Amino acid sequence: MPAAQLSLLAPKGLRPFLVIPWERNFLGALLDLALEDCAGDLSRAVFIFPHSRPERYLLRLLPQILPRFHTINSLFSLLGRRINGMAAWEAGLLDRVGLLLEAVRSQTADAALFLALPGLAPPGASPLDDARLFFPWGVRLAALFEECFSQNRIPGDIAYTEGQVTPFAARLLERLSGIYARYAAGLAAREWTTPGRNAALVAGHLAGQRALPEIFPRDGILYIAGFHALTRTEEILFRRLR
Repeated sequence: MPAAQLSLLAPKGLRPFLVIPWERNFLGALLDLALEDCAGDLSRAVFIFPHSRPERYLLRLLPQILPRFHTINSLFSLLGRRINGMAAWEAGLLDRVGLLLEAVRSQTADAALFLALPGLAPPGASPLDDARLFFPWGVRLAALFEECFSQNRIPGDIAYTEGQVTPFAARLLERLSGIYARYAAGLAAREWTTPGRNAALVAGHLAGQRALPEIFPRDGILYIAGFHALTRTEEILFRRLR
């Protein structure tokens, strides 16, 4: 793991923020800090990273007594299960795209409005009628709505984009809020979730000033490390953790 990024340290009574200099090894410095704060008892340490790679590197440096590790997605998933009282099934990309196709179809009574993509489909064909043609559009919509979930935002309709995007994309943008609403409702009805939806669920729970489920040891010291920018849902969660 190359040099250091901004690291947030959340335990009350300890340093709230620390910037590890670039010339120092980031994970080595973080481990030294945790050993000092925990008086050598790393079972008290809880690390939250943006992804799983830091954990793999850190495990090479650790003694036998291991700390707890969370990626931000696994943390949101764990909190979401505790808040819901059940484990929702995390939908894969194909399932999300299939659900989005249903959502898009429900937004128009006239499939002819959703024009075929020039050069990518035979005359008269429409991505609404052929799941293979819809797939790349479904992937884009799934990624867009994941970003909306993560930023705790509901998208609005975007009109008057003809000439700037393809005709089919323009039709999608005109109906974006309705497609999103149908998609989110479909996930809930099926008891499906996604990483972004987990994050939005936790943020919504905290926005109502409700208590965060107890998932960390009472004497634990929490380290939020390696984040260079925060989504809105991460910011809401981390502020509560402090």
